Amino acid sequence: MLSKLNKKWLQNYSAKQHMPTPDVDAEYVEVNTLDDNEEVAYRINVPPLRRHWKSTSFDLKVRGAVCKQNLIQPLITWQLLDSIMDVPSDEGTVIFQRHIDNMLQQVDK
Repeated sequence: MLSKLNKKWLQNYSAKQHMPTPDVDAEYVEVNTLDDNEEVAYRINVPPLRRHWKSTSFDLKVRGAVCKQNLIQPLITWQLLDSIMDVPSDEGTVIFQRHIDNMLQQVDK
């Protein structure tokens, strides 16, 4: 649950000025055209939601079905964000990927 301060900040936040620009060689694919078992790079951009954070992108490897059903977003928690945003982005990506893989395995069972 967001505090009143975070809600007010989000209302005034301009994501475009804080988000990194996508890679020039990255290929956009319409999510509905993906094969369910195809492995894709799924980029998550996290804006500086806390004062000491920098805008950071995480490239996760997930199956097409995960993208189609938007299964990643509900798995993102403040606890996860605190653990991945306070470390170098490479290390944060590993932690994020491990968290997503573990949570999706629990859903598959």
